Amino acid sequence: MIAGGNEKAPPHYVSVVEWVARTGMSRTETYRKLNDGKLIAKKLGRRTVIDFRAGLAWLASLPSATFIPKSNGPRH
Repeated sequence: MIAGGNEKAPPHYVSVVEWVARTGMSRTETYRKLNDGKLIAKKLGRRTVIDFRAGLAWLASLPSATFIPKSNGPRH
């Protein structure tokens, strides 16, 4: 928490460009998830804006990644 209570809440809606920048998800995958209904969007005139908080909740609901250690070959 930032001293003085200046902590900023995340934005409610972001542009597709901002969503891609903030999450690292590709533009193509973003539109796939919008089409699948995984991400929620609204139209503001010609602009598409993504419900950022709902998108973060969806990302948080995904399973955790697991990693298998890379073998460096046989040990003697």
